[in-house]
Order: sequence, then C-alpha cells, then structure tokens
Amino acid sequence: MGIRGIIMDAQEKQFQQILDWLEGQLPPAEAQAVAASLTADPAAQETAEWLQQFLALSQQITLTRPPVAVRSALRHEFDQRQRQTNQPSRWQRLTARLTFDSNRQLAIAGLRSTVLDDKVQQFVYATPAVEVALHLQPRAGDDFDLHGQVFPLAETADTLYAVQLCQQESDIATTATDDLGEFSFSAVAGGRYELILSSDQLEVVIAPVEFSR
Repeated sequence: MGIRGIIMDAQEKQFQQILDWLEGQLPPAEAQAVAASLTADPAAQETAEWLQQFLALSQQITLTRPPVAVRSALRHEFDQRQRQTNQPSRWQRLTARLTFDSNRQLAIAGLRSTVLDDKVQQFVYATPAVEVALHLQPRAGDDFDLHGQVFPLAETADTLYAVQLCQQESDIATTATDDLGEFSFSAVAGGRYELILSSDQLEVVIAPVEFSR
C-alpha cells in the first residue's frame, strides 16, 4: 500500500471513530481518547461539528438509518471534503509592519517644523513577501492624495493587486496597481484607514494608515 492509501485509510478510520463517538457507540475509554484528540486537530474538530449538526438535523426530521450503500457514499463524500480541507493553500493573508515613517525620522533628526508639516509624508510597510511604499500628499482643505507602490521581495510575489481603501469595515474606494505595482487614491478625507491589497496568491493588510497633517 502506498503513502496515499495509508493516509486515506487513516482518514476513513478517524471519520468512523468520530461518527461512532457522536452516536455513543464507543467504550468510555475510547470515547474519551477521541474527544481529547479533537482539541489538537482543527480539521477533525470541524468534521465532528459538521457531523453533529447533521445528526441533530436527522433527528429533527426523523430520518431512518441509511442503507449501507448510502452510508458508504456519504463517508466517501466526507473523506473527499476532509482531504480538500487539509490540502495546503498557496494563498496567504499577511499583516504589514510599519518600517519607516518620515514624520518620526524627521522628529528624531530635529527637523520637524510647521513648514515640513505640509510636505509629503512617506511610509514603508513590510511583509515577508512584499514592501509597500506610501506617499501622502496634503491637498487644499482637509483632503489628501495617496500614492503607493508595491515592491516584491520574493521571486513569486505579484505586482498586480486590487487595492481597497477601507474605513470602519466599509469600502471607501477601490483601485488596482499597474504593471509597476503603482496605485493612487485622490481627494481622500482625513482620518484613519485600512489598506487591503489582494492578488491571486496574497492579501496584504495595512492598518492603520493615518491621513493627518
């Protein structure tokens, strides 16, 4: 038997144990062991919760015990679902870390002044996959223009992203990067925002971004 067959047999045995445990068919010692194993296996716990809901629903609608063929088919579907759940995904969600803030650098250097308050503010946010540079330009009144650029750090990182500007979990504006990884938002009101950059493989969250003078 190959590795794949061993894994499938182990998953089928685990599924049967969880089902028997939920139906109260296991001896006390084995039932206790299954219950303890669920706390260390999120995928098995998810399967148990799904089966528990299924069994509760079946009791409410007075389902008869399915024939062996139907039960086998259901078990096959559950096994397929579990294997899909356990497959590693290349998609990642990363929270960017602020690594450069021109306001802080100027203050440390003793260059902060009312004149510099009106100039472009620069920020750099980093993740293991990409860096994102932001340039915040004040406009007349309380509005700002935001220009950004994505710099890949990994060979497989993208430069094409959908970019969402959010505030209090609501989308304020949406744009996309160009071939150079550049994007911009114009005439954005002052306040605290969240930037979310999404590609096929990666989502980068930048928060908070302060639009203030």
